[in-house]
Amino acid sequence: RLPTRTHFESQLAAAVARCDAGPSKLALLFIDLDGFKPVNDTFGHSAGDRVLRSVGRRLKRCTESSDVVARVGGDEFPVLLSEAGSQEAVAQRAQKIVDALARPFELEDRQVGIGCSIGIAFYPDSGQHTKLVSRADAAMYSAKRAGGGGFCFFVPAMEDDARDRFDLLRDLRVALDNSELELYYQPKMDAATGKVTAAEALLR
Repeated sequence: RLPTRTHFESQLAAAVARCDAGPSKLALLFIDLDGFKPVNDTFGHSAGDRVLRSVGRRLKRCTESSDVVARVGGDEFPVLLSEAGSQEAVAQRAQKIVDALARPFELEDRQVGIGCSIGIAFYPDSGQHTKLVSRADAAMYSAKRAGGGGFCFFVPAMEDDARDRFDLLRDLRVALDNSELELYYQPKMDAATGKVTAAEALLR
C-alpha cells in the first residue's frame, strides 16, 4: 500500500522544482532491508510479503504527512523528505527508521529479525537531481559495507567506489572467459606443533 516508482519519481520531480524556486533543500533516504532474503527462503514469498507490508506500516509511522514513502524494488524503500532540515535533524530521522525496523517482526508465531541500511543524499548539496537516487543508493551500499543496521551520508568518493565495483565485476567476467584465474591452496599451520591442519583455497 505504498506508491510505486512512477509516483515517487513524479513527487521527486515536483519537490526538486520547489527547491529550485526557493531557498530550501530536500533529502532522499534510500532504504534497503538487511537479512530479508532468508525470510523468503525460509518461510516463502507470501510470508515475505507480509513482512514487507509491516515494513511499509512502520515507515509510514516514522515519517511526516509531507514526506513521500514508496517501494521501488523487492526490499527497497525510498523516503523523500521535502522539507529537510539540518544534517543532524535528518540523521535523527534516519536513526528513528533504523530503530523501528530493527524491532522483531511477528511471523508464524516466530519473531523474525531483519534491519535496514540507509543511504542519504541531499538536493542541491549532492549535485544534480538526476543523480540523487543513484547517490543515495551508493551511500546505502556504504552503510551495508559498514555492517548494516545504520545510515551513511553521500560523499563524492562513494561514486568512485560504485564505479570500482562495476569495473571489478566486468574484469572478473573477462578473466573467467579468458581463463585468467588460477587456484592455489595455502596451508594453515598449528603454531604449537608446526603441523598442517587445514588449507584455504585462493583464486588469484
